Amino acid sequence: MYFCRNKQNKEKMKNLIQLFITERLDGDIEKLANFDLKQLENDEKYGCDNREFDCDDTNIARAIYALVYENVWPGLSYQSIVSKRYRGDTINTFATLFGHFDGFTIKGFDKIAKDSELRTRVVQFYSKYHTIGNMMVLPNVFVGRSSLNLYRGCHPVWHDYIDRFLVELRNNLIGEPTDEKLSTIIRANEFAFSNYQGINGFKKLIQGLYLDDYLVDGNPQIISAGYYWWKKNLDKQSYLDEVERYISVSEKVINNRSQSIIQKIKESI
Repeated sequence: MYFCRNKQNKEKMKNLIQLFITERLDGDIEKLANFDLKQLENDEKYGCDNREFDCDDTNIARAIYALVYENVWPGLSYQSIVSKRYRGDTINTFATLFGHFDGFTIKGFDKIAKDSELRTRVVQFYSKYHTIGNMMVLPNVFVGRSSLNLYRGCHPVWHDYIDRFLVELRNNLIGEPTDEKLSTIIRANEFAFSNYQGINGFKKLIQGLYLDDYLVDGNPQIISAGYYWWKKNLDKQSYLDEVERYISVSEKVINNRSQSIIQKIKESI
């Protein structure tokens, strides 16, 4: 009975993705690479219907996660995401470096360098950062008020930068943790991480999540400057140099992941 129900749910998920391709991508799955999921804010079918809107938690994103990463995380399905055992996560942050964007004002960037010609690229990146190539799915069992998603986003040192998170995730999986709270959250999600212990396990997980671009010689490296727009005495030119580097690197990763995700969808439906 469970097998039949699971198979039926998987078919519904595939049907949702196929409908999305037809109705929102003009029948061309390649357009998924640049589809801004924020467009779904008022879309009951593919968006977040009766829950708070979040691009990485839309119905279509959930369906894609369940299809693309079903062999990465144990028990991953559309239902396990609905029940919040797993949760979508945006990989490369926007708010940390640039601040909130309301369609007119980029709170942080405009405070520091509104007159810069890079502003156009920042606006373009705001749309790019809402695409499926910038999203993954993580285990979501909480410890108190913290999950992997929330902890990496609110960390006082990482400030939501993925490279810094991956360095500490590796440390935990190889048995050399330096962040006790992350260790506690990972232990609470042991059902998901038990297959990824040791350096080979970490590399396998990174490969499964299409995060290979963050590795150098098999290990994650901190390449971000770690800037946050509200930092006091932030030098304007240093900030702009990091903006240009950050967008270039992030877009490369997003584009590569988009193609991997699209290829997996093609193979699966």
